[in-house]
Amino acid sequence: MKIYSFILLIQLFIQSKKYFIYSIYINIYTIIRKRKRNKMDLREERNENKNAKFKISFPKINTCFCCCCFSIDFSVKLSTVILILWFIIVIMYNLYNELFNFGILMYMIVIYSAFIFFTGISRQKSFLLNQYLVVFFIFLIYYLYYCISTIVASFSVTGYRDELVENIKVFVKDASPEKMNTYLKIVRILIIIFTLIPYSVYIYYYIVVGSYIDSIKEDIEDKSIMMREIEENIE
Repeated sequence: MKIYSFILLIQLFIQSKKYFIYSIYINIYTIIRKRKRNKMDLREERNENKNAKFKISFPKINTCFCCCCFSIDFSVKLSTVILILWFIIVIMYNLYNELFNFGILMYMIVIYSAFIFFTGISRQKSFLLNQYLVVFFIFLIYYLYYCISTIVASFSVTGYRDELVENIKVFVKDASPEKMNTYLKIVRILIIIFTLIPYSVYIYYYIVVGSYIDSIKEDIEDKSIMMREIEENIE
């Protein structure tokens, strides 16, 4: 009887020791998890503070006028594909005419950035989405410079005016100086229109993409908050 009670005491001691070790392990594990989470929260707060300094607020757009029959998700993807194809056509046309300049390089960079943008959509990565906004914003600055220089050159540069006159003479032969000046005015107005229309489309596309990226970021934040709540409930 004494031996049996002694064995029971030993078993209780072993079980209590195991429970004690297990409780210590759980406590250490929870402390490490909390520290890691606190570090992640601090990093996220720092990133949010950094992004808040450079963040551009976009209006919330649910439908794109260019593709009004489709959802905003499909509209942005379709518009980006059309933009890529258009830029490829522009690059091929300029290379065919043996014209390689800074503008062609900008078109190539935007195309490469657009493919990274599609990767960011599929992987739900904010930094892959944000890079497209930065690259396209730089492209808008370049295209604004291109618009201004083209319009100014059509009115002031003598060589550009002579080139316009030669192009007009291909279609209108033996035109009097008065008619030629009238044709020049019409051509200059057309240059302004066909220079500013693409730029306005690019600006609208940029705003739509910015609104779309903001909605994706909100979904990512909601999912991360939900995952944290689930982990806290499990603990």
